Amino acid sequence: MSTLARTLYERNHHPDRVACGYYIQREILTLLQNYLINNEITDGSFNMTKRCREAQASVAFLWFAWAGYMASVVVSVFMSRAATVNLRGRTGSRRGGPAPSMAQV
Repeated sequence: MSTLARTLYERNHHPDRVACGYYIQREILTLLQNYLINNEITDGSFNMTKRCREAQASVAFLWFAWAGYMASVVVSVFMSRAATVNLRGRTGSRRGGPAPSMAQV
């Protein structure tokens, strides 16, 4: 093992640092378990996994419903633009010539 590799190994694998890392991981897991037990969604549930999956399914359904609503809004906007009435009328005839004046009618 090279000197650089040995130095890096000794720095990162010092027994105190490893023990500290395990302690931090254990504390984080304890906090997560306490959160899962005492949060508003799974509070009082005998089967927390089922409640979490139901909550995830509800969130997925709400996102899908929102996406469908936004798609319908976009389609409605494009359809309303295509169906607008031009109150000014045509500025020229169908053949491309100028519109007739009142004297020519």
